Amino acid sequence: MDVNNVVDVAQQAAQEQEKPVASLDEARLAATAALRKLGEEIARNLRERLAAVENPARAEIGALQAKAAALRESYSSLRPRVDAKGRLLQTAMDQAMAGGNDDAAAQIRAEAADLQANLKNIEGEADRCDARAAALTRQLSIDIEAVFKESYSNTRRCTVEASTALAALLDQSWDSLREYDKANASTLTGGLGGIWRRINLTPDDRGVEKAAFYSLIRWFGFGGRTR
Repeated sequence: MDVNNVVDVAQQAAQEQEKPVASLDEARLAATAALRKLGEEIARNLRERLAAVENPARAEIGALQAKAAALRESYSSLRPRVDAKGRLLQTAMDQAMAGGNDDAAAQIRAEAADLQANLKNIEGEADRCDARAAALTRQLSIDIEAVFKESYSNTRRCTVEASTALAALLDQSWDSLREYDKANASTLTGGLGGIWRRINLTPDDRGVEKAAFYSLIRWFGFGGRTR
């Protein structure tokens, strides 16, 4: 189902009825069911599209951050041992050099350099993990915004079409009352389609309809939308 088109949603809801719409109640139920389904589809579409972008990225970011933390913990525990080992190697190197054993001194020097290089590599890998995680976080923000903008555009198209259909419903209902008045002007006293009937075509501002009334006001407002 194409959630971008409210007509598609309404048509599918009508097709799911066991028999053709034959009464006003059935038509009302089909229309309200279509709108509920449309709302569910809008929410599902946004959730799924965001999850498809967000979940893999957050999993990779989490793994990189965990790896960086483990590497830094390893670095912290190894650093004093490497320093101690370095001091021992320095003593051994001094003794080798003092004894004229230059080859042994060179080998010890290389061993000490390898220890420091390995330690530095651990720290460098942690830095690279953090940098990659930060870059993915920035890109994720960009991707989420792009998905949201596209999804919002689709959502607005649905809500505008549904609102337009609601306005047409009210207009058609009111016009039918006025047409009946006009057709039966000679037999009606004052007419049936008075202003109070026009007002009452929408939810009342009290009683059980109060919540729906104020919900419409929040969305459409009197004299223009409220910002």
